[in-house]
Amino acid sequence: MVKKFQIAPYLNSAIDSETGLVDKLDPEWTRICKTETFDLNMNPETEERDYIADELPTTELKEYNPSFSTPLVMHESEADYGFIFDKFFEVETGEKAKSEILLVFYQQPVDGSDEPTHFAAWRCDCTLAISDLNSVDSTITFDTNFNGEVTKGYVTISDGAITDFTEGDYS
Repeated sequence: MVKKFQIAPYLNSAIDSETGLVDKLDPEWTRICKTETFDLNMNPETEERDYIADELPTTELKEYNPSFSTPLVMHESEADYGFIFDKFFEVETGEKAKSEILLVFYQQPVDGSDEPTHFAAWRCDCTLAISDLNSVDSTITFDTNFNGEVTKGYVTISDGAITDFTEGDYS
């Protein structure tokens, strides 16, 4: 059985000091930790086709548009909260509301060793939309919407931290 901590969402929290935009060349991967739920919705887009050779219509799958909503517990000392609170406080929109999502599948080691250091991962641009700050429950809720193509590859872990994402298969 896959455990909840084995599928880990990270956000690129590196911000270019000149532009205020996410730095994709030198990412800083911040794990979303302080939430009690992670429910990735694939948001399948389908269409009905009524082929003349079939008695009943057929549902065709066109594409996916992944997203998830996160009620993040507001722990002031946590990096995930600091990054999201800054987005909230600055009321960032447009390009400044964008980041990158890195989804690491720790249950899928790709290097075949007894102590793996490489794991399957997805990397994708994303938009972060803050929807609610609830001071009574101490949560700040945000939606992460994947943008464009999901790049499949793997991450390299050293001393418990992500040091690299490589597109493609591990070799």
